Amino acid sequence: MQKTMIKQSPLDEDFRRHTSELLSSAKKDILIIAGEVGSFKFLDLRMAAKKTHERGVRIRVYANQSSVGIITKLLTYGVELYLGEKKVRDHYLLVDGNSWIHSEEHPPGQIGSRKGYVYKNDPKGANRIIKLFNELITKAKKIEEPKCDEDPLWLILQNSTRNFRDNRKILRRYNSLRSSIQCKRQISRTWIKVAKGSF
Repeated sequence: MQKTMIKQSPLDEDFRRHTSELLSSAKKDILIIAGEVGSFKFLDLRMAAKKTHERGVRIRVYANQSSVGIITKLLTYGVELYLGEKKVRDHYLLVDGNSWIHSEEHPPGQIGSRKGYVYKNDPKGANRIIKLFNELITKAKKIEEPKCDEDPLWLILQNSTRNFRDNRKILRRYNSLRSSIQCKRQISRTWIKVAKGSF
């Protein structure tokens, strides 16, 4: 077993580098146990996960909360996502039942505070993570499709009579649907209705 420390860095560069390397090394499957799956706000990690899935690797994620934008992106990339109520203090990424990352507890959404360890060739530690993951998903709900109706842009389109200030608040939270094929179709149909004046 090889253990490497992940150091804190201003933009979580060390964490992201180790995570990208493990994602890229995957051959069969990846398990992720997280809180809000905030690390997937980083484009490099999302792209690493997308490329990994395109190679035929199965990716499963347990989270206890997440934004509509992150959910949409993960589902679009082929990730199996489970949302549950049980909060997890520390977060884990396990590759091929052998190598894994332990990210220590940190404030949600705060960049530059991630630290932890990378464990390579540690099947004993990996088995503990597999057991925890299986326990968590038994009480979680598998998310099958994006929730377009909860997305801020979708709300603006559906409620076009809202005043400008309300829409601006919703639009500020918008960060999700650009990559979602299913939601793009719904938005496109709505824009056509708006243009025709039949909305």
